[in-house]
Amino acid sequence: MTGIMLAAINSFGASKGTLTLNALGAFGFDFSSPWSSSAAIKVNTNGEVQECSNGSCISQNAGVEWIDAFGASEDSSDYEAYMTKTSGTTPSGTAVDTWVTISSNLSWTLTRTSQGTTTFNGTLEIREIADTSNTTGAVSVIIECDNNPF
Repeated sequence: MTGIMLAAINSFGASKGTLTLNALGAFGFDFSSPWSSSAAIKVNTNGEVQECSNGSCISQNAGVEWIDAFGASEDSSDYEAYMTKTSGTTPSGTAVDTWVTISSNLSWTLTRTSQGTTTFNGTLEIREIADTSNTTGAVSVIIECDNNPF
């Protein structure tokens, strides 16, 4: 049995310098052999922040995209994201522990193809390059793949 579970709600304030994100979580799971799950957090050039489970993604923008909420440039390459690893398995895809320009869609992904659990814990921050004080602030992130029977 495979399934999808996406959790957490993001909200964005609309004034420059006070943009906020709430915690993000993406959970993939598979409760039977052949044990295959994936989970990801994505920051897209169109302003979406997505939580993904087993290939299905949902946008958690509460009706406001991060690129609009900054009140500055509409060009995503004028912004950068920083995913900090605090514990667990380092996700594949976009680099962690470094600022990355959002000139293309960014994705931090975990996969698991055996029984057990794989987890990443960290924080995510998005900021304007021209004014680095214009930031979302760091928010908690969990990405987890759980391949265990009930």
